[in-house]
Amino acid sequence: THHLRPTSYYFYYKAIAIADASLVAALIQLAVVFDYILALLFLHERLRIIQILAGLVIIAGSLIITLDTKGNAWNLRPQVLLLMVMSSGLTSVSFVSFKFVARDTNFAATQFYSYSCALVIGAAVFCFSRSARSSFLLTMSRKRAAALGLSQINEVVHFGGLLAGNYALLLAPVAVVSAVMTSTQSVYMVLIGALLTVTFSHLIKENISRDHLVVKLAAITMITAGTLGLVLM
Repeated sequence: THHLRPTSYYFYYKAIAIADASLVAALIQLAVVFDYILALLFLHERLRIIQILAGLVIIAGSLIITLDTKGNAWNLRPQVLLLMVMSSGLTSVSFVSFKFVARDTNFAATQFYSYSCALVIGAAVFCFSRSARSSFLLTMSRKRAAALGLSQINEVVHFGGLLAGNYALLLAPVAVVSAVMTSTQSVYMVLIGALLTVTFSHLIKENISRDHLVVKLAAITMITAGTLGLVLM
């Protein structure tokens, strides 16, 4: 199941290429819908009515943040929404299938086999994808130290986050864990994106106009309220 998450990242990064990162991060909340349906079907996990309502609040906040302002009109961005539906769906399949296997086996063994599979897939991509191989070798020849350093930092942080998230899946319903993970991600993306735009405007330019910030803050408030409802109920 481990290869499903990198596949979901493809759609995630495609969405980031055409939209604000904070907007895309919020849309990953749609995974909560897929998580609930798949967990109900394959894991027989049921949520109480109050938890479902809290999930709907999260989804509403995610949809609100996809609205973009152009002049005085509000326009929904269907292409971004479609890409994130694909990414969210694959992520949900990964979560549910992982828990389906890991709940009856040793957690450490499951992680070992998952990451071993990811290593094999990465090696296969390097060997059989000419464009990926050429891009990697070009980066190594030009900026080896920077690329390796940033990659190591990214992998350590990413591995720690995945490990914690996977363990949390064994302690609570999949939809609850997913809602908490993705909602906090969207908050971080909005805050970090705005901060980097102000401090390093030559490197990154998120839309931080007043209208956009009002919409994003309102959506984050809804997402946070829904998340607290899921956790506390």
